[in-house]
Amino acid sequence: MGWQRCPMIPDHPHRSPEEPANGGTAEDVCAIDATSLFLLCTALHCFTHGMPDYHGCTRFHSISCSPTTEMPLIELETQIAAPIERVFDLARSIDAHMASTTGSRERPVAGRTSGLIELGETVTWEATHFCIRQKLSVQITAFVRPHLFADEMIRGTFASMKHFHRFAESRVGTVMKDEFHFRAPYGMLGRIAECMFLTGYMKRFLAKRAAELKSMAESDEWRRYITSAGEQCDAEQPLIRDASREGSYDAPSR
Repeated sequence: MGWQRCPMIPDHPHRSPEEPANGGTAEDVCAIDATSLFLLCTALHCFTHGMPDYHGCTRFHSISCSPTTEMPLIELETQIAAPIERVFDLARSIDAHMASTTGSRERPVAGRTSGLIELGETVTWEATHFCIRQKLSVQITAFVRPHLFADEMIRGTFASMKHFHRFAESRVGTVMKDEFHFRAPYGMLGRIAECMFLTGYMKRFLAKRAAELKSMAESDEWRRYITSAGEQCDAEQPLIRDASREGSYDAPSR
């Protein structure tokens, strides 16, 4: 039996009419488009149940959302009492990412599937959001260890997505800064979804992940994810900082 699209659901901007969503088959593609169903279920859940708050260790620098052509931007920072090299490597660890997103059961299914992802490499994540299995493929498009890396969507539910991860030394140890740019599909309907619920949902998702990484970095759990001798040596550096370098990324701006 071939794949059929429900005529009431508009085509995704990055798929041909003959192509199943997320590369699926007749067995895993329903008549209702998965992206549309995900947006609807997210809205209903957020309005009826709310979302857990992870503000305890994370400060939201800014959140912008406007039903215009400007992409929504979520900026947050997390203070972590651990060396910058350890935090950087944890943030790019495939295995640590899986452990930090257990709520959505994320797992790598293609590309780099374990270890520390590098510049130019890709990974395809499969995750469950509100009982809907989603796939997101990203590529590392910028990488300056231990100060910056960026992953950019090459295929997935969003119309576009780019996530900058920035790291700087601080009096505490390391400040980890997330800059998350994204755009929902479906034109003006997507813009409305961004402002009504999707931006808030992503904000809380990123904050939860940051809190989990902070917990790993500040305990011995990081040793499970940073295993090579050279990387462990960097990760074990003492927290002795030069005050004149605090807040310096030593990395080019985007």
